[in-house]
Order: sequence, then structure tokens, then C-alpha cells
Amino acid sequence: MTRMSPQGVDLDSETKFSLSLGGGVKMLITDHFGLRLEGRWLGTFFDGSGQAFCTSGQCLIKIEGDVFSQFVANAGVVIAF
Repeated sequence: MTRMSPQGVDLDSETKFSLSLGGGVKMLITDHFGLRLEGRWLGTFFDGSGQAFCTSGQCLIKIEGDVFSQFVANAGVVIAF
């Protein structure tokens, strides 16, 4: 869940469903030195609707809505002792 609290006149705070997906890789150049790269997508859903239909042990789930996307990328140095 994401809590959004805008600062301004006539703006209300809202709590929305959100999702985060990410991954990374660590590349060792030597036994004691390397690089680390990471990336992450964060999505907050607005004006959404959903439906679920289940029969004979199988379910169909349908979700629609607008998504506010944010992206984060990190890079760093790895030093091992």
C-alpha cells in the first residue's frame, strides 16, 4: 500500500494499492573487488477495478486501472575482506 499526502489547497490524502518488482546482479572482477547493479520498478494503481470468476477449480482474475510508475537504479562497488 502507498500513502500519498499531497501538500496543497483542496488536495486530499489517499492510500492506494502498489507493487514493486526488482532485481540485481553482483559481478566480481577479482576475489575481493566487484560491481553491484540493481533496478526496481514501483507501480501505484489508480481508478482500478477488478473481477474474479471461478468454476471447476479454475479462476479468471481481471484487473484494470491506471498506473503511476517510478523507477530506481543503483550501482555500487563491492569490496570483500
